[in-house]
Amino acid sequence: MSKTKLPAAGYLEVGTNGRGEVVINLDHDRTGHVVFSPEQARALAHLLLKKAIEAEQPPSEQARQEESENG
Repeated sequence: MSKTKLPAAGYLEVGTNGRGEVVINLDHDRTGHVVFSPEQARALAHLLLKKAIEAEQPPSEQARQEESENG
């Protein structure tokens, strides 16, 4: 598993469990883990990338993009 230090939030550990699933282990403050199928993990990764790009845009551009997505 790879471990990533999150600023002011602790650690996030991501790996596989040997059963073809992707696992996110939460640090001791957030006890537990989340298990995803490979398809779910790819969809989550895509959504996270999309939202990260949106978050980097100026607020006015974010509002315009949300309006176009919501019709």
